[in-house]
Amino acid sequence: MRKFILLFTAVSLFWLCGCMISASDPAAERAFEVYHQLHTLLPDAPLDMQDVLERAAAVDRTAVRIAWAELYFLKDLRTVQAVAKREKARITLNTLLGFLPSDPVVYDLETSPALPVELPHASAVEKAALIIDDGKIPPLELLRLARLAHVEAVTAMNEAEMENSPEKRLAYAVACIRLADVIGVAPEKLDEVEVFEERFNSANVRWEKSH
Repeated sequence: MRKFILLFTAVSLFWLCGCMISASDPAAERAFEVYHQLHTLLPDAPLDMQDVLERAAAVDRTAVRIAWAELYFLKDLRTVQAVAKREKARITLNTLLGFLPSDPVVYDLETSPALPVELPHASAVEKAALIIDDGKIPPLELLRLARLAHVEAVTAMNEAEMENSPEKRLAYAVACIRLADVIGVAPEKLDEVEVFEERFNSANVRWEKSH
C-alpha cells in the first residue's frame, strides 16, 4: 500500500509539472524574452574610465562619472555603508553601459577621476555656463544652478582639505562632476573655465564701445 501511495504521488507530481511547463503563460514568456534580449557579450578586458565614457550615451556620462568615482574612492573600504554604495554604483554603471545588473563586468579602477586643484571662482562659472548653454535653459535658472553647484563644490573642497578621507574625496569628486555638468564642460576642464570668462568680458567691452 505504501509503495502504491508513493508511486501515485510521483506520477501526480510529474503530471502536474508537465502541465505547468506546457501551460501558456504570456506574461512569463514576455519577461523571459525581454531578459534574453538584454544579454550581451561581456568585454574581454577590464574597462577603464575612458572605456566607460566612450561606451556611455552622452546624456548618461555625468551619472557614469559619479558611479565611477564611487567605485574608485570606496574600493578599499570595508564598512557596510561603503560596500553597499559600491554595489549600487556597480549596478548603475553596468546598466548605463548596457549590461545586466548581474553581469560580472570587470572595471579597471587604477584611473583616478580628474579633480581640479583649485576651483574657478563663481563669476567665471556663471559666465561660462551662459556661453555654453546659449539660451537653452532660462538664464536666471541657469545662474541659480551654477551658483548652487559652485557652493557645493567649494564646501566639499574645504571639507576634503580638513579631512583627507576617501569619503570626503568622493564628495569633492561628485561635487566637481555636478558643477561641470551645470557649466557644460568635462570635469577635467574645470580649470579652463576662465577662458569663457575672458570671452564674456571681451563681449562686454565691445558692447560698451558700441553703446
